[in-house]
Amino acid sequence: MIPEPFHRTTTTGALTVHAGTTISGPGIRQFVDDLAADGGPRLTIADHGTIITELTDHLDEFRDLPEPIGVSPSGHSPADERYLLEITGDRAVVRATAAEGLHRGLTTLRQLLNGGPVVTVPGQRIVDTPRVAWRGFSLDVARCFQSVETVRGIVDMLSLYKFNVLHLHLSDNEGWRLALPEYPELTTAESWTIEEIKTLIAYAGGRHVTVIPELDTPGHSAAVLRAYPELGVFEPDGEFPTAYLDPNRPGVDTFLNTIVKYLAEIAPGPYLHIGGDEAFGMPDDLFHQHVAATLQKVRATGKTPIGWQETTRPGLHSGEIFQYWADFADAVGDQDAAAQSTIPPETLAKLTAFFRTAREDLSRGFAQGARVLLSPTRIAYFDGPHAGDAADPAQHAVRDRVGYRHYPPRTLEELFAWDPATLLDGVGTDRIAGVEAALWAETVSGAADAQFLITSRLPGFAERAWSPEGSKWADYRDRLAAQSPTWRHRDWTYFATTTVDWK
Repeated sequence: MIPEPFHRTTTTGALTVHAGTTISGPGIRQFVDDLAADGGPRLTIADHGTIITELTDHLDEFRDLPEPIGVSPSGHSPADERYLLEITGDRAVVRATAAEGLHRGLTTLRQLLNGGPVVTVPGQRIVDTPRVAWRGFSLDVARCFQSVETVRGIVDMLSLYKFNVLHLHLSDNEGWRLALPEYPELTTAESWTIEEIKTLIAYAGGRHVTVIPELDTPGHSAAVLRAYPELGVFEPDGEFPTAYLDPNRPGVDTFLNTIVKYLAEIAPGPYLHIGGDEAFGMPDDLFHQHVAATLQKVRATGKTPIGWQETTRPGLHSGEIFQYWADFADAVGDQDAAAQSTIPPETLAKLTAFFRTAREDLSRGFAQGARVLLSPTRIAYFDGPHAGDAADPAQHAVRDRVGYRHYPPRTLEELFAWDPATLLDGVGTDRIAGVEAALWAETVSGAADAQFLITSRLPGFAERAWSPEGSKWADYRDRLAAQSPTWRHRDWTYFATTTVDWK
């Protein structure tokens, strides 16, 4: 199973489960459907089951479990995800003190039972808790629009590996994907209505995945400025345009009020993501003015703002969250790298000036009392190319096409080689809000491309975010191989690297 649980012991006996095996208790209907969709047995819901779920006020087994690192994205206690799973020769019982815990325990059972229409599971006892409370995945639907149905499939994947956040990047230079009645020209291309995103949020919530919507400003605003050029400055510059909203232009404050209002309305949890990254070419004073105003608007709704690491520059309040991503900032501006770059010199100078400032974002955020959401490019950005060969040579053409070429290709083992508690030198776990992987869609052309980049990578990130420290690649690789029948049954595309003996 992935992720590996906190504590597992083998016991005597084994339980055989087949089509028609009965299940009873709270929180089971979704489990029954998901297990069948994975290719496992179709269970029967009954008043008294062979598989049982129980909610209880207290479990002694939880007394000595460690507190998860970070904060819960739902606003609930991080301890709500704990569960106890006991499998004997005649039954399986999942116990928890909250619905989230039941869901996580049933997800573990779901993996154990996913071996075909008849499955025999050895007796065992699992007491489990997440290591990190916030385990997220950020999906860019702005550069490559994805239907709500496609994103539901990604939610299914997140649920299977115990992620609890879907961070939706809904706007960028390439497109604005949330239709706002007040600004009809924003979404002349493909987009979601408010009602459609609410249905997605409900779908995710049923799987205990909290959706955090992001409409990114003041940078990454070319889509806004093509529709409403009076709101800011747009200077096309190839891959890295100058495109930002100017807080002193008439109409910008009203625009910000509108988008914050809608985000606050649809966001199911206590957090809103305001973006705030890569405002290339924007004067510092205007950037600070815009971000400070946006932060205050979010606070006024009663939500807690989150922004990319650049939002530390105007200043965050103690306890707020910034998302760290630019772990390469120290290398930007290196003369040797600049000499080899294919980026035009004027553009490179703009980027270099920006990323030199980024070097201080971490220390600045900590000085403000903020907490960090860890998304460093090296291990969290799944839009980088896959390294190595595929078991099916036909995949090499996709491997060579899909993946952002400014990032070096990485193997699954390289992406597995990190630990949330030691990822940042000298930073204690009390400063960490959580961890979040990301898929940016510069090279993605549809659902299959997105799955190709994330399916085989998500489980490793989940293992590092949930499981106790110390799991080794060799053991994890064997458990990863066992996931592939589920992926094929679900028709999820994945990169079948030759370094794993897929089942």
